[in-house]
Amino acid sequence: MQIGGWGLIFLIYFYTVLAPASIAVPIPIIGDIAQAYGASQFESGWIISTPAAVTAAAALIGGWIVDRKGDRPVLFVGVVGLLIGDLAVLVAPNFAWLIAARLIEGIGYLGIVVGSSTMMLRITSGHRRTSAMALWATSIPVGIGVVAPLVAPLAGTGKWPLAFVGHAVLAAIGVFAIGLLPKPVKGHATSRTAGLLTVFRRPAPFTLGVAFGASALLQTGCVTVLPIFLMKAYALSPVVASAVSTAQMVTNALGSLAIGPLLNRKWRLSTVTALAIVLALLGGLVLFAPYSGLPIAVIASMVLTIGTGLIISLGMAMLPRIAPSPEAIGATSGLVLQFSLFGVLIGPPIIFAAWATGDWLILAVVVVVTCAITLVLMPVWRRATPFEAASAREIRP
Repeated sequence: MQIGGWGLIFLIYFYTVLAPASIAVPIPIIGDIAQAYGASQFESGWIISTPAAVTAAAALIGGWIVDRKGDRPVLFVGVVGLLIGDLAVLVAPNFAWLIAARLIEGIGYLGIVVGSSTMMLRITSGHRRTSAMALWATSIPVGIGVVAPLVAPLAGTGKWPLAFVGHAVLAAIGVFAIGLLPKPVKGHATSRTAGLLTVFRRPAPFTLGVAFGASALLQTGCVTVLPIFLMKAYALSPVVASAVSTAQMVTNALGSLAIGPLLNRKWRLSTVTALAIVLALLGGLVLFAPYSGLPIAVIASMVLTIGTGLIISLGMAMLPRIAPSPEAIGATSGLVLQFSLFGVLIGPPIIFAAWATGDWLILAVVVVVTCAITLVLMPVWRRATPFEAASAREIRP
């Protein structure tokens, strides 16, 4: 495949979507799985979140390994991990083995996330890089939004293992297709350990990571709580509430993809950031506001995810700009993604706890604080270093 061509970009995107799909697979059938293994509600939550927890804990290390060994080997280990994890779920005799299988899938998730993001950055440049990273940023909403409705018909039928069989088939295709990906570039003499240390010495990766995490907290928390909120506040059926959630995933993906056209039209990074924050803030405040009404709440949920989608895609496009050197892009990506996935993990319980109080002001405080953190810490307000300025020219024409 042509380096930097859309065929290769979409192949990498296939792997990227496969990772969050592993989290989405058990969501519609979690009741069936819990019943099969006698799991409590708390334990059921770990069946879903274990893969993301592994990545949230080890993304920086994964990025460092990418810098040492190359993106394709790490991505290959990732897709093999997903395949082995799916097969292990199918034969797990008890709950402990089931969680162990999901841990293996978590290693796969980690390998794919850090490997695919670094490879996408490596094979693209200029406007194509901005568009490619915007596409990469849609992987979570697409992976969850596509898989969940496909798996939902299996709920209550006793055929829940078929969901993991389907995911395993896709992972197997990914294993066989790995040879189509470009090999890592050899010849860098830079110390990879030194590259990792420079990431820790620079504030920009940390500020972008925290900004990412705050935005991910708000987005994931609201997306998770939305169906429950709609069913309780507006008496919607589970099917209709899930349909609204799927539509929300679509608008989130559209928000991510909008970053390319905006930057190509010479919008400043700071302007795009401000626009995204305004959308996320207004959407978050209106969504749960008393007396908003169902149509307004649905529109607000979509406005919210358009804003957070813009933030995520902008942050991914900025990774080369904030990396201390080309040899440290993997570690930089890992650090930023680690903060992001930590936000994904803590977002649902924080937003749910705030909503459960019944006090809109508490939810409003969470929304305002997360948006303020993202606005202040996005590294678009300071003067870039020479290396950052050179990389920034590939982001903004």
